[in-house]
Amino acid sequence: MFENPNMIVLFSVLGLLTMLAIGIPIYASLAIAAFWGNYALSGSRVAFGLIGDMPYGLTAEYLFIVIPLFVFMGHIAFNAGITEKAFSVARKWFSRFPGGLAVATIAACGAMGAACGSSVAASATMGRVALPEMLKSGYDRALACGCVAAGGLLAIIIPPSVVLVIYAVITDNSVGACLIGGLIPGIISTIVFMTGISLLFRKDSKMAPTCSSYSWKERIIAIKDIWEVVILFTIVIGGMYAGLFTPTEAAAGGAFGAFLMLAARVKGKRILSALYESFGETIKTTVFIFMIIVCAGMYSNFLVRAGVGASLSEWIVALDIAPALVLLLVLAMYIPLGCFLDPTSCMLITLPIIYPLIVNHLHYDPIWFGILVTKMIEIGLITPPVGLNVYTIAGVAPDIPLVEVFRGASWFIAFEFVTIAILIFVPELTTWLPAMLIN
Repeated sequence: MFENPNMIVLFSVLGLLTMLAIGIPIYASLAIAAFWGNYALSGSRVAFGLIGDMPYGLTAEYLFIVIPLFVFMGHIAFNAGITEKAFSVARKWFSRFPGGLAVATIAACGAMGAACGSSVAASATMGRVALPEMLKSGYDRALACGCVAAGGLLAIIIPPSVVLVIYAVITDNSVGACLIGGLIPGIISTIVFMTGISLLFRKDSKMAPTCSSYSWKERIIAIKDIWEVVILFTIVIGGMYAGLFTPTEAAAGGAFGAFLMLAARVKGKRILSALYESFGETIKTTVFIFMIIVCAGMYSNFLVRAGVGASLSEWIVALDIAPALVLLLVLAMYIPLGCFLDPTSCMLITLPIIYPLIVNHLHYDPIWFGILVTKMIEIGLITPPVGLNVYTIAGVAPDIPLVEVFRGASWFIAFEFVTIAILIFVPELTTWLPAMLIN
């Protein structure tokens, strides 16, 4: 048994990276690293005791009920045809833009984000709808795939967001304030993505053919087709903002509203098939998320017990550097982490250590910091080697090489940094709505 906690942490990190590199699943790698770290730090009794106690302690949180409800709402919305309608409306409104279908895809992803809290689910559903249309129209394959993969990121920041719920629970902040805090940054992210795509296609028109043009009359008439998205968003976010619902009640109301929309549109045996598929996908996604919550939480507990948080705080204070530089260094840390870990793992491992330093010691706004962290870990979903959104699109379009999808998504990393810079320099874009909610 090692006597130096720093050496134990170092070997656990190296072991974790090695397991991820050889293809062991994220949750299993985290669990193994956590167990052996605790074993080396405190012995077998503590290590086995934590395995018995922590799974329940980490997941027995009432607010976590919103996770399966938000995911279920997204899958039901897809089976009810809401995704197709959102894309159809966006296609008519943005057809005149350079790369109109790609711009419409981003706009539809933003609308989908308002009805789905899962980035992977949003990428998968939009991939089935928008990607075939872009490929059939002759769009550059890499950029078409990257557009759908990156568009799914909007579901992380635009409420309702599973990741922001997890952030709120970890940091003991208001779930409603965190969700509403993502609204304006989500809109800005959508605008930046759409603008960036238009500039790319304007620079090289060969990447996309000219889209069909629609009259203003057709565009205005098409608006009626997004009423389902508006209703779901109003139930979830409007209900919380008005103080009518708790976050859990809002999630349940949104899921029930999506079910009613499905029932109104799909009849007979098809509704049973749609429900079966929605429940199945919800169970898969929820189990994955909670496995990550348990295993990453155990590893985070080990790091805290090893004194990483206290040592890091002491080291930062000793450096005597400006708080803004500390913030930038912390945010930069999420780039390499996101290359190997999913967003939930990143938050669960780092926030118990980083959050007290940034919020309690440096006195930055907790909602603003949460949005910045969320934006940083979004990047990991489209960067190798993990890149869950990219792998999702590769599953939707198996004939397109994975490297090509990553190449197309790389443009959106630059777009993400533009959005992050805007949010850093103008924090009121994040804090204004939550302040109104609290007051």
